[in-house]
Amino acid sequence: MNQTPPPLENPNQMNQSPADSGGGGGKFVAGCGIGCLIVLVLSVALGIGGYFWAKGKVEEAVELFTSDTAEEIVAPEAPKPQVERVLAKFDQFADEMDAGNVSQPLILTGEELNLLLYNHKDFSHFAGMAAVEIDEDVLKARVSIDLEGLEVPINFIAEQFEGKYFNGTGGFSLNMSRGRLVLYLEELEVNGMKVPEIYIQEMSEENLFKDLQNTPKIENFFSKLSDLKVEDGKMIIVPK
Repeated sequence: MNQTPPPLENPNQMNQSPADSGGGGGKFVAGCGIGCLIVLVLSVALGIGGYFWAKGKVEEAVELFTSDTAEEIVAPEAPKPQVERVLAKFDQFADEMDAGNVSQPLILTGEELNLLLYNHKDFSHFAGMAAVEIDEDVLKARVSIDLEGLEVPINFIAEQFEGKYFNGTGGFSLNMSRGRLVLYLEELEVNGMKVPEIYIQEMSEENLFKDLQNTPKIENFFSKLSDLKVEDGKMIIVPK
């Protein structure tokens, strides 16, 4: 499981974290409910693929975890005033975080996260390929990704991805511990079927954010937060 193939590069921004995209640090953290999770669902899937690659069973992985067709992800519907309120709430919090004068937590429902995903300019490249939901204390990202669009440095594996899609849903627990963002994989479904525990056990025991936040910019931002958690169907971001 530890012998994974070389990292993949994606020309379509799939491996670009919200911390590297446009906008301030405030937008990065709220955006982790969207961009970070989409990238992580794919990364987890590729980690499973690495397991099969190390065992010389790439064809088996492609058969089990990919599809010949994309899964339709329908855009959320809401009245224009509601969309505008969600965008304004998000941008106000992000601007106040950047200015250092925010006092109230940002609370987002799963519906609001999806409205941001499809209507906010910072997340527009994810529209149509992902949807987010919150089930009690679990944050989920459902994705449908064209694997042929990935630049895979191993020709044999790249050939296996031609005309294939990854359609999956990842469930994650998200909170802060000692000033660090902690995210663990809780479940993973591919093509409507739950992935067997043998393939995800190692990844489910590892903080998936442990490498993502090891930069001065991100560490500085999290130092301004008292808490970030998913609880009772909501994402809650609490400033100090």
